Amino acid sequence: MQNYGYKPRSRGQSTHGSGPFSYLMPFLFIICVGLIGVLLYNLWSSVYEGDLKKGATFYLVEGQAKLKSWGTDHFFELPNGSYLMQGDEFQLSNDGKAIIHFFDGTIMRADKNADLIIEEINTDPGSYKIRIILLSGNIWFNKIFKDSGKTYISVVSTNIVVGSDNSSIFEVEASDQEAIRVINGEQVSVDVLAQDNKEKIVETEKVGIGQEIIFSSKILEKYWQYQSPTVLSAMSDDFKQSSWYLWNLNEDKSPTGFDGVKVSNTDVGFVDVEPMSLTNTLSEASTTSVSTEDVAAPVVLTPAVTLKTPELVSVSGGTQTNANGFYVISSDTAVIKGKVAGATKILVNDFELKKYKPGEEVFYYYANSNYGFMKKGENTYNIFALDMNGNKSSPLVVRVLYEPKEPEATVTNPASVITPAVPVPAVPAPTVPTI
Repeated sequence: MQNYGYKPRSRGQSTHGSGPFSYLMPFLFIICVGLIGVLLYNLWSSVYEGDLKKGATFYLVEGQAKLKSWGTDHFFELPNGSYLMQGDEFQLSNDGKAIIHFFDGTIMRADKNADLIIEEINTDPGSYKIRIILLSGNIWFNKIFKDSGKTYISVVSTNIVVGSDNSSIFEVEASDQEAIRVINGEQVSVDVLAQDNKEKIVETEKVGIGQEIIFSSKILEKYWQYQSPTVLSAMSDDFKQSSWYLWNLNEDKSPTGFDGVKVSNTDVGFVDVEPMSLTNTLSEASTTSVSTEDVAAPVVLTPAVTLKTPELVSVSGGTQTNANGFYVISSDTAVIKGKVAGATKILVNDFELKKYKPGEEVFYYYANSNYGFMKKGENTYNIFALDMNGNKSSPLVVRVLYEPKEPEATVTNPASVITPAVPVPAVPAPTVPTI
């Protein structure tokens, strides 16, 4: 029988080893178990406690939603009450509607077909920041609720970046056009990005309460050509009559909690939003649960001081018109000089004069035909003065007839052409022989 390395144990030899290491094993085991327990607790705390302060809670109001987590390639159904974190992308169905509560109390609402990415959530003390990439749809931010104005919010769309670092309520749209609308609070800024370099800002606009800017393809072209178009206007009636707008007004008045129960604004110290609009439109909203008793009484506005109509001084230095009242211009630019009193802005055909400073008495408008501000033939310019409240004066109407000079053609008169003489070789006279 062969021996395969088996060695009989001598008397008194233990199978558990010997020496001081055998006494340390139980203590090492306890220490390892303790370390593992601490690591598991920290992991549980970061997932279920710590990160709850670094994200947002999702509440699905209508329709369906799906989520794609950061680092993954597939969407899955997003149930009500889910927790959203930095890097998550969610999409709503064509009948969807959702409310998102961020860590600082900021409320964001998303409309049907919304597709967005929560790119950044910064919870460092003194530098709260939320950055959203809006791929499509409409989102509504309320930074007045729970005094979340200290958080800097930026919304990045294809060609614009909307930024708010104060208490404000605003809406951003990304569809076939991009838009920013401010409903309440302080003004919001919007950066227009360059066409070929999205890291470069072409121009920055400021949008105040009740104002909107709609960036169509034509408007963006003007920005990209550095023409500084005037696009700031009052929110359209169509938008203010939409179910999306009315629903958000009602939510701002009485927010929906995550148990589906309305929260009274008296309980959360919420700031009322446009009570006049609520009074006029609540009866039209089919989904409202706000009673008319909760709506503040309409605000009585004092009438604004009427601005005087701007006066025309000259057009390209001239003051005479033709029989039809047109100033006749032959150069490629018509310089309109005017006078005004008490204005903060001057609009010419809805274009704001960027070089005009509030309070100045003289303004200039350069209608350059090379940039499409003056076409061949008849042109009409409606010039308004605006006061600090956005009230318009009556228009100053200036009519310009552009008749560019035709380039002088070089005409050749055949009768005046002298044909050069062709030299005729001399013929020697014949020699007569002598007889």
